[in-house]
Amino acid sequence: MKKSLAVILLAILGSCFLQVNLSAQVPQFLTYQGRLDSSGVLLNGVRTLTFSVYSDSAGTSLLWRSDPQANTVVNGVFSAQFGPIPNSIFSSSGDRWLGIKVGASAGDMTPRFRITSVVFSMRASLADTAAYARKAALADSARISSAVARPISPGVSTAEIADNAVTGAKIADGTITGADIASSTIGLGNLNFTPPSRPLSPRITSNEMGDTSITGQKVKDSTLTGRNIARSSITSVNILDEPGIAYGFKSPDYYIYNSTAAMDTITIKCPGPGFIFIIASGNFKFWHYNPTKNDMRASLSTIPAVIDPKSSVEEIYDQNLPTSATYVFKSFSVIRVDAVSSGSFTYYLNIDSQPGSTYVNQRTLVAQFFPAWYGAKDPPALGK
Repeated sequence: MKKSLAVILLAILGSCFLQVNLSAQVPQFLTYQGRLDSSGVLLNGVRTLTFSVYSDSAGTSLLWRSDPQANTVVNGVFSAQFGPIPNSIFSSSGDRWLGIKVGASAGDMTPRFRITSVVFSMRASLADTAAYARKAALADSARISSAVARPISPGVSTAEIADNAVTGAKIADGTITGADIASSTIGLGNLNFTPPSRPLSPRITSNEMGDTSITGQKVKDSTLTGRNIARSSITSVNILDEPGIAYGFKSPDYYIYNSTAAMDTITIKCPGPGFIFIIASGNFKFWHYNPTKNDMRASLSTIPAVIDPKSSVEEIYDQNLPTSATYVFKSFSVIRVDAVSSGSFTYYLNIDSQPGSTYVNQRTLVAQFFPAWYGAKDPPALGK
């Protein structure tokens, strides 16, 4: 992983915890703040840093090295304190260079940073002569030679600012506009607003209510009347589709012989819980001149070609009568009532002719949905 380090804040290096002791040399700690990234991506998490001081920029002459230490990196920014560094490191003339190694990498990051007069001010602890005292005065000009030039150009980007780093004190008064604020993010809790005493007097007027601010939850049940609704404002879109009805009629003959068949089907859509009332009617038509007894049944079912004994009728016709070549008609009607939930429901008119054969004609199939049950008897159970 290739890492780079850029100094982004003021020259803190060597500027804290300076101690003066005329009787002995006092080891010093240095504080350093910088930024870590990997191929332009700011790093986060705990990183192990090792700090070294050299007498040359190439790092060939090591004067002192810290133990590896764990440092927390947030959005690339870290702050580290290292030491103690003996005062003797800075007792002679010549530049000193700071090297920083990240983790178990083979060497320091490059380039190394030259340590200027800021660290040499540590020698204030040796101010027993006028020459050394002059060195202490240089501490006021603390700088890191590789610090970013001021003013910063180009300006700092959003990615270079740590989360929650900008406070109200950093924002110039009167510079935030509505365009800077995300939509629907300002609530009453963000406003410096003290409501008047309650209950409100005078009452709130229509002009004080925001458009579309009143929802159905704010309106008391059963308090709206027809006078509250604008004329001609209610259309079919606003009306719940109830009760619903489905209807079908077929006249042609349908022939069936020794079998059970689904002759007609009907589907009804229910907007909510309620009841479906289904009725089917028609005629059995068979040839009279036939010595075979006919057993005919009509049934309403949710399954095709199945006779449901709960909703069926049966006609038995014994044709052992004086012979006469003619058709005989027997009318039938079947009724079914189901309690249902919302959704679509399909019913079948099933005809059974066993034994015997018959035609079925003039078939009518009607289904109607009712949202409530009215009557003295208990309503049917769901699906019955």
